[in-house]
Amino acid sequence: MHTTSLFSSQDDVPSPVGFFTWDVPRNLVFGDSVFAQIYEIAPEEIAEGICVERILELVLLEDRGQLAEQIHAVLLGNEPAPLHYRIRSASTTIKSLTSIGTCFRDAEGVPSYYSGAIILNIDSKDQVHDPLMLYIETALEIARDQGRELTSRHLSSALGSLGRYSK
Repeated sequence: MHTTSLFSSQDDVPSPVGFFTWDVPRNLVFGDSVFAQIYEIAPEEIAEGICVERILELVLLEDRGQLAEQIHAVLLGNEPAPLHYRIRSASTTIKSLTSIGTCFRDAEGVPSYYSGAIILNIDSKDQVHDPLMLYIETALEIARDQGRELTSRHLSSALGSLGRYSK
């Protein structure tokens, strides 16, 4: 499903690569125009910096946990590795992404900057997200945030009945 290739098998056209930097102490993400286009964020906004949570909110629920663990590992000093995940953009399309980043530390070894690149996977076309699934995923996120375990289980079951399992 995911690819790390920069080239399309059809016409060898490079996929756009976006670049970003997360200022960890200030919790702001900055990105170039390609990054903005992939995430459907105004280029002026991302150039000024936005909270990292705004980016993470776009990641599909079932991909968030693993992505957070992988980023945390890099922040703790692990080597960079490709991260594969999907986002739900403002236009409700699902986009498959691959990113890689590394963490820079200050003189005391505290994480300061996490910089990297992101690629829109060209082997997966943007998929329009089922509106019902969108509402159920949103409700599931709210239920989890509020600690409503029974509601979360029922909403996960509803996602499963639509062909999508959410952990």
